[in-house]
Amino acid sequence: MSKVLTALAVVLVATAAGLAISATNGSLPLATISYKVISNNQSNNSSFLASNGSVVVIKASQLNLGNLTANQKGNATGTAVILVNSSGYFVLELNDSVLHGVFSHFMVKLTIGNQTVTLAEGGHGKGHDEAVIYLNKGEYNVTVTVYYRVSPHPHSVTVENAPLLIIKPYHGHDHDDQEEFNS
Repeated sequence: MSKVLTALAVVLVATAAGLAISATNGSLPLATISYKVISNNQSNNSSFLASNGSVVVIKASQLNLGNLTANQKGNATGTAVILVNSSGYFVLELNDSVLHGVFSHFMVKLTIGNQTVTLAEGGHGKGHDEAVIYLNKGEYNVTVTVYYRVSPHPHSVTVENAPLLIIKPYHGHDHDDQEEFNS
């Protein structure tokens, strides 16, 4: 019971601190991303907890790609921790809106328990930007690895702790083309 009260207190503090959590569809940030593009023209590492009832993000993976330049490529790895309160299907979604105009290639590999999911920025047939997986009740360490290549002419932009990956309960619609993995 005290864990539930502690979790509730942390959620209230996180909300008061300005974390936007969408209660209407249960979306939770599983990973955040930070980077700064330095063009020829010219981070914050706080952990947080969020819950939508079905899953609790105890610690989001925080990926900081640092300063990026045109055609630069690389990778970064982080770990998230989630608690699944009830077994079921969940949608893992890549928030590719924070990637547009910057990357020519962006792929995310997630390992949750014994399942591996690969997501890629959705444009130009590069891959799926979401997947549906089944998770049993329990706590999971989630390894998040991103592989990227900056565009030859990226937009000059700074991104700080923007939601990169979202986890939410699967409601059985609008995900006809998704990969499904069973544990």
